[in-house]
Amino acid sequence: MRLTTRGRVAVVLTSVLLGLAALVVGQSASAEGPGVAIPVTSHVVAPGETLWGIAGEVAEPGQDLREVVDELIAVNELPGAGLTAGQRIVVPLAG
Repeated sequence: MRLTTRGRVAVVLTSVLLGLAALVVGQSASAEGPGVAIPVTSHVVAPGETLWGIAGEVAEPGQDLREVVDELIAVNELPGAGLTAGQRIVVPLAG
């Protein structure tokens, strides 16, 4: 396949425009500022203890336990809700 001069110019201009668009999009991200620090404690999982049980201990009254479990999974970067005895996790302090 052979490109004419006009075709080459079109390819170069398209590449330059795509590069500029990527640059602008990459720089348009903004941060809302530092988040609020949540007090946490380290917890060693006991035999038979579950993430749901831990969530029940630290949840605020009326708080959905599913949200607390999801937060614990995210904060500890767990692959799921399963825990192993002796595993150390971070748990928010009951407020």
